[in-house]
Order: sequence, then C-alpha cells, then structure tokens
Amino acid sequence: MAVRGVGFVFRPQPTIYLLWALGDEETRWLIEVVHEHVIERVLEWIEDEVAVIRYGKDGIHWDRPPGGLVVARFRHYEARSERTLAP
Repeated sequence: MAVRGVGFVFRPQPTIYLLWALGDEETRWLIEVVHEHVIERVLEWIEDEVAVIRYGKDGIHWDRPPGGLVVARFRHYEARSERTLAP
C-alpha cells in the first residue's frame, strides 16, 4: 500500500504579523486564537472534502482513507532563515 505525505505551512499574511508585533496583549491573543481556529477548520475540510482514495479505471471510484488522516502539528518560534549551522 502506497502512503503519501503532504506538508502544509499555515501562516498569516505579513500585515497580520505586523499587527501581532505592534498590538497589545489582547490583540496578540485574539490573532493566535483565530489562527488556531482557521487551522482546525482547514484540516477538517481537507479530511472531509479533499483526502480521498481514487481507484478503478481512470479513478472513477472514490473512497475516504480508512481511519481518517494522521496529522502532526507544531509551531515554529523562530524563522528558519535565522538558524545558523554549527561549524
């Protein structure tokens, strides 16, 4: 059985980064709450509407993956461009 992996990066528009950086504590909290909610909704949509197995001649049969999707989530706290490699 073939297994496929897909990576997604959920990041807000640059103006939201600016609003988060310059906003007060409540503004930052609200942006983070909304961002987490959007990620949940997108993952639900992917599982419900996008993730299908196609089979048969020309992929005419579609089925949902048994058991749903496996998702791993993590948050980066630094930009990858700021990382330095040890000599």
